[in-house]
Amino acid sequence: MTLVLRSSDPDLRDLAQGRPALADARTGAPSGLRLVRWIGAGGMSAVFLAERDPAVASGHLSDIAPTLLAVKIVKPETEHGLARLGMSSTDLALREIEALVRVRNLRPPSEFVIGLYGSGSALVQLENDSALSLPWIALEHVEGSNAGTTLAERIDCAGEGGVDPVRAHRLARGIIEGVRVLHRLGVIHRDLKPNNVFVAGPVDVETPKIADCGIARVEGLRTATVQAMTPGYGAPEQMLSALRPSHQNPLVGPWSDVHALAATIFFVIASEDWCRSEPAWNAGERRSLRTSRRLHRGFLAESDLLDTLDRALRAGASPKLPPGTWDREGASFYERRARQLFGASMFGDAPARYPTVDELAAAVLPPLEAVAARWIERESKELRPVTQFRRTRMVPSDEGAQAAVEAVPPSPVPGGRALLLALSRAPTARRGPRAPGR
Repeated sequence: MTLVLRSSDPDLRDLAQGRPALADARTGAPSGLRLVRWIGAGGMSAVFLAERDPAVASGHLSDIAPTLLAVKIVKPETEHGLARLGMSSTDLALREIEALVRVRNLRPPSEFVIGLYGSGSALVQLENDSALSLPWIALEHVEGSNAGTTLAERIDCAGEGGVDPVRAHRLARGIIEGVRVLHRLGVIHRDLKPNNVFVAGPVDVETPKIADCGIARVEGLRTATVQAMTPGYGAPEQMLSALRPSHQNPLVGPWSDVHALAATIFFVIASEDWCRSEPAWNAGERRSLRTSRRLHRGFLAESDLLDTLDRALRAGASPKLPPGTWDREGASFYERRARQLFGASMFGDAPARYPTVDELAAAVLPPLEAVAARWIERESKELRPVTQFRRTRMVPSDEGAQAAVEAVPPSPVPGGRALLLALSRAPTARRGPRAPGR
């Protein structure tokens, strides 16, 4: 077994060539995982499809780990960057592992947060560099569809007509529940955004899953805090953390995730990012859903409810912090800079942000559900489908052509769910070997 994994790319794109086995960085013991292919890379880590060898007993993996997993490996440049700050990539991994272990220990575990199945470290060497011991985490491999795997991909695939109210309500409800679970377990995500929400299943039975807790703040875990945020989603108080990089910003709390959650729900409904201009955004501008170029006609038909949703989302993403936040110990250190950066948007008369996910949910979900109900009633009278479904196609078999339901790019289907139900009850065609990559 090769102990050192080698790559010539900073994003580790070629690390899975030859399907190498993951071995423990210290002992060389097999982890029971083999890298299959590179899936993608973010700012801090690369992600691989990995295959589990059930014949290998390993303390790195859960006994219930499935055959296919997603393995996230910290990139070498991340390790180098953290080292310059006196930190280690182990700090990132420990936060994510602890957060997801808490979710896994729930009975039953939440389906709205990505599942954890194991962790370890591997020796990785780039060209002209020494080998580094880099942590890896084995996660649930989300089976998406042709419409994409992340929330960002799903919404982009919705087309010019945007996301219908039924689907938007279903997605928003699941994302809210995922954040609720994390907060109940003492985890503040700090980087909620469409690219950090995975979506499992075809469009008519989607399940959103909160992922990437690498910069989360985990209650009771004393590790260094990584200062990071995504503009347009991250709360303004997170920008102030750069003033004292080695300290925990007392202005950051569950309400910081509420800000990002409101922006993510806006993205689901409007089918586009809320923030179009960072200067205007930082000055407190929060545009109406009506300004979206892709807002679904089911929302446009409900003017009063759209106004209610606008007010709720603006309060969710208000730059003004909830009452009492500035009274927290150490908060006064940040006030002068906050007034310089945000002025009246943070300290003026605007409504304060909701302090909890529950308060945001209580304001957003009822009008969203009402829009969905009215859309169902109106479209049903016209015998039109109310949400997106999988298309159906005829699949030939040795015994003749029989109907089977397959996941393909989503589109409205006449007859909707009743048609799918009827087709699903038809005899299923015998299939040949599955094509590689499908």
